[in-house]
Amino acid sequence: MREKEVIQKIRKRVDELFTVKETAPKELSLEQEVEERLQEIRPHFAHRELDITTRFEPTPPILLPPDVLQKVIDGLVKNAIENTPDEGKIEIHVRKKSEGAELIVRTTGSAFRRMPKGESLRGFFTTQDTMAYSSKRPFDFNAAEKAQTFCA
Repeated sequence: MREKEVIQKIRKRVDELFTVKETAPKELSLEQEVEERLQEIRPHFAHRELDITTRFEPTPPILLPPDVLQKVIDGLVKNAIENTPDEGKIEIHVRKKSEGAELIVRTTGSAFRRMPKGESLRGFFTTQDTMAYSSKRPFDFNAAEKAQTFCA
């Protein structure tokens, strides 16, 4: 392959990965979107020994760009998996809340249990000493270089 062709392929791949796509909001079913995302990403953490329970209740439609919702779901689930040791438990719950929908991802991960009291009320925080972990393999326990969680 010539140098020009290689450069074009690299440019195309960079554009695919990093170009911001403008997508219009759509009416989406949160429970359906979460269920589909879990099926899509499950092979990435199939090697983990986790007890993942789901509960999907009917909710009113939400209005979001599909790619934004996908990133939110993937990020929350990945964060929970990476902070839960094998044989730990993760609960994923979609339910109606007021006039909208709510996604809850709860873990028994030890990283979250060791969190300083009141830390979850401050916004972003690291769950562990960042020098103690980093496999850099997504979905492995302690995989994140700097696992950060946001709680509002």
